[in-house]
Amino acid sequence: MRNPDPANWGKWSLIPNPELWQAVCLSMDFEPPKSCDVVEFLRLDQKTFKDRMQVCMANIGPHPELEVARVNLATFAAVVSKWGWPIPQQLQALEQHAPTPAPAKATLPDEARTFKPEPQPKPVLEQPPSGAPEQGQAKVVKHTTKGKRRDILTPVIEHAQSLCRNPLDTAQVWGVLHNLDKKHFPTFIHYEGKAIAYMEGDETKLLTLKKLADRLRGQRVKPPI
Repeated sequence: MRNPDPANWGKWSLIPNPELWQAVCLSMDFEPPKSCDVVEFLRLDQKTFKDRMQVCMANIGPHPELEVARVNLATFAAVVSKWGWPIPQQLQALEQHAPTPAPAKATLPDEARTFKPEPQPKPVLEQPPSGAPEQGQAKVVKHTTKGKRRDILTPVIEHAQSLCRNPLDTAQVWGVLHNLDKKHFPTFIHYEGKAIAYMEGDETKLLTLKKLADRLRGQRVKPPI
């Protein structure tokens, strides 16, 4: 293990929207390493770091200004100061630049945020043509889904989008996917570098950031022909 480097405030004062874990590092006055995974190998108060990360993640709903992937550093400073966290003076100085937060959105209870399958549409009853031998007998027409075929990953991505301020923002959706509770999402196996491994039938597939961006791009409203 090695000692962490002191925070380079000259640099971070010019980076208004770092990743959430980087903001937590700065709240403890040390320079964020290249990856969040490296933090556990630094000689520092690991319990405080993990506790702060846990508190931030738990308050993403009550505080919509805290994003999973990115966070406004000035807003972050203002929020954690209200929590009574001891933070460096350089971070405190950024509070005055915090934007006025938008009105808080209504949040769902934890059990309502758990993924639920999409409800299936009810069968459509088609009235028999005039002159049918027996009145009142309706023919059941099976519901068919038109358009692009949905795969096993589609409802999971849609659930992640429902937790984002901008459901078409690739960075926001990617960040939420990385923080989903695996016990509710058996589709996901593990994370392989910069990809998310998932099962489709007996085949293991990878979802990359580029593939996710392509999916979201396809959701944009197309002009009528």
